[in-house]
Amino acid sequence: MKKIVSITLLVAILSFVFTTRSLAQGNLQFNQVKYMQFSVTQVGTSSYTDATVNITVPANKVWKIETLTSSTYISSNNLLTFSNGGRIAIDNRLLFDANSNVQVMPHWLPPGTYTLSIRSTTLTNGTPFYGSLSAIEFNVVP
Repeated sequence: MKKIVSITLLVAILSFVFTTRSLAQGNLQFNQVKYMQFSVTQVGTSSYTDATVNITVPANKVWKIETLTSSTYISSNNLLTFSNGGRIAIDNRLLFDANSNVQVMPHWLPPGTYTLSIRSTTLTNGTPFYGSLSAIEFNVVP
């Protein structure tokens, strides 16, 4: 009986080891830090403005997005200040919303092209709005 249990356990362990190794996608190797800034200016009387930009993660790379931020630059009485506001989404998945304190980080992106959209609901005509993305790019090494 002990022999059967030992053999069954050995088979289970070997199956797990070989299955795990065959499903592995590769190791990650640090490549570079990515920092991108985006901006949009309110035009017209719409209650919000969307700006979109395509971002591409190259083949054999992955990005780990660490932070997304947005800010409205306000000039009042010659005083320049920053105030939080806005939303940032990637392929319509909300990752950052300053108004409801949503920040889904870190966020991993595999190789491919994605649409990053920035939205502000607090702008008036002619007001600029800024967003930024900070990520770590890794090489996928087989």
